[in-house]
Order: sequence, then structure tokens, then C-alpha cells
Amino acid sequence: MIRDLKLWNSFELEFLKISEEDFEKKLCLLEDLVEFARQIGMWPSRRPLDGLEVDFKIAKVLNSNVDRSSI
Repeated sequence: MIRDLKLWNSFELEFLKISEEDFEKKLCLLEDLVEFARQIGMWPSRRPLDGLEVDFKIAKVLNSNVDRSSI
């Protein structure tokens, strides 16, 4: 859990600034990871809806105390 949002945001910005890899290189890495996941049979998921009920329960709890006037 992120406690200091300002510190986290500044960390993210600095990380992006010093990151030497360009977008094209990152995209190639992503494509390689997807291909590897396909080769080992982990992607796409055989049952993509597994765990969806848990996600709904978590979202319901997280959104139960949201101030609707700010939406």
C-alpha cells in the first residue's frame, strides 16, 4: 500500500526520466514475454473468468465508502 502519494509520484517521474530503454525496446520485450507465455501454455488463460467473483467482492468493499458526490 502506498502511504505517501507525493513521494511515489516523484519516484515514478524520476524513474521514467532515467529509464534508458525506449518505447520500441519495451514493446519488443512485452511481445517476447507474451510469446513465451503462449509457448508454455499460460496465455491466453484457459479459464479467463477464474477469480472474477473475488474481484467483484473486493471492488464492492473498496467502493462501499466512496463519497458519490465527488463522482
